[in-house]
Amino acid sequence: MLGYKGKIYMLPFDHRDFLIRSFSLKKPLSKADKNIISYYKAIIFQGFLLARRGSRHQKEMSILIDEEFGLDIIELARHQKILFAVSTEKSGKDFFEFEHGKNFGKFITKSNPDFVKVLIRYDLKNKKQNQEQLKKLKSLNDFCKTIDKKFIIELLTPKIGNKAKETTFIISEIQAAGIDPDIWKIEAYDKRVDWEIVIKQIKNTKARKNVSIIMLGRGEDMKQIKKWVSVAKKFSDINGFAVGRTIFFDAIINLYNGKISKNRAIEIIKDNYLKIVNLWEK
Repeated sequence: MLGYKGKIYMLPFDHRDFLIRSFSLKKPLSKADKNIISYYKAIIFQGFLLARRGSRHQKEMSILIDEEFGLDIIELARHQKILFAVSTEKSGKDFFEFEHGKNFGKFITKSNPDFVKVLIRYDLKNKKQNQEQLKKLKSLNDFCKTIDKKFIIELLTPKIGNKAKETTFIISEIQAAGIDPDIWKIEAYDKRVDWEIVIKQIKNTKARKNVSIIMLGRGEDMKQIKKWVSVAKKFSDINGFAVGRTIFFDAIINLYNGKISKNRAIEIIKDNYLKIVNLWEK
């Protein structure tokens, strides 16, 4: 069945290119550089685990992680029966490319995630690139349906014009190409009316009535996240959130720069994550 009925409180830390730049590392990465990024991802995961411990929302709590720096985390999440998503795109690219090229299916099968996620940047001015992206998205969409994995599309659009109307048009193009994710990961809106037109497009047929929507954070500060949550959580059609950098970035960069301890960083990540969970549940 298309869609996902449960709530989703997702902590994404599949960031790769962003962390390489944040730690002022240079490509190609050395083994020591890769270990640095893996170490800080482990810190984020420890914050997640601390938040999850004893929480009554464990079933809704999930993570989004990458294979490149998060293989150990994938294994731990699977062992502890934590819902997790894996990213399939190359990081830092303007247009979607598979991390594993034509072998993307082997990676997904091996990782065996609950959710398969792809991030796409869709610019209506670049029709040729969009058509190429749609072909790749269709192959990923069909593969996920074949192996019965829930498929997430994270959609980023240029900040021009009426963003909600533009997003709605882009979603219609993706749907027309035969691509139907179970979950749409959508940039947040300040106004209820903007959410309404996007939701209407996402759930425009009976077959799509159970398709989920989650609000992403785009690295905004906690004040802005609170505003977005206050609007989004009022819709029964929006299942939750996927907020990453807002939760973890200050903590890990301050730890990296020696300003706080490891335990303090973990505590901050836990507190920030639970703050958003509690805002949604309030």
